[in-house]
Amino acid sequence: MFTAMMAPAPGQNYIYVPPTGTFDYYAHGISLTTMSSGDLSTDDAPGVIAHEAGHLLHLFDHYYPWNKKPWPGHENDIMAESGSYSILPDEIESIVGHTYDKACGCEK
Repeated sequence: MFTAMMAPAPGQNYIYVPPTGTFDYYAHGISLTTMSSGDLSTDDAPGVIAHEAGHLLHLFDHYYPWNKKPWPGHENDIMAESGSYSILPDEIESIVGHTYDKACGCEK
């Protein structure tokens, strides 16, 4: 089965959305290694899609992976998968201001 995780070219984003019923849940989400490719499901809620799109913008998860609880101060943050659609000012600054080291080759 093809997945977007297999062959992303530098500087290109690939999102693979397979037909309903053929989705591999073990491959779900945007690769945190490349931050440029991933697999989503046709069943994903809008908040899940928005969260995964944040990874394409090089935003990291804002929750603890072992218990899925948000980091302090990120309780209503879309990157904390809390069910909120809120985007925090530091996230906008990291995208627009390039405050995180990004390997996308983007120009300021």
